[in-house]
Amino acid sequence: MRPEERNVQEHGRTDDRANLKEINRPPAAFGPEKFAARRLSLPKHGDFGVALKDINFSVRAARSSASRGSRATARTNSWKP
Repeated sequence: MRPEERNVQEHGRTDDRANLKEINRPPAAFGPEKFAARRLSLPKHGDFGVALKDINFSVRAARSSASRGSRATARTNSWKP
């Protein structure tokens, strides 16, 4: 059967995971905190907006390495719905 003739259920039954390889990386080493927002709350804006309540996050610079280079990375401290 040609791929364009297969339905969604047939695609779901196909085990394509057998062709995937596992990627193992050491955990990223983060540098000092560059920016932090604590208990950020904002009202809903417009008809399709979403109100924010007690949002916490911080931004840290990744420590530079030969393979990764230097880049900013966002990381959440604790998120509770």
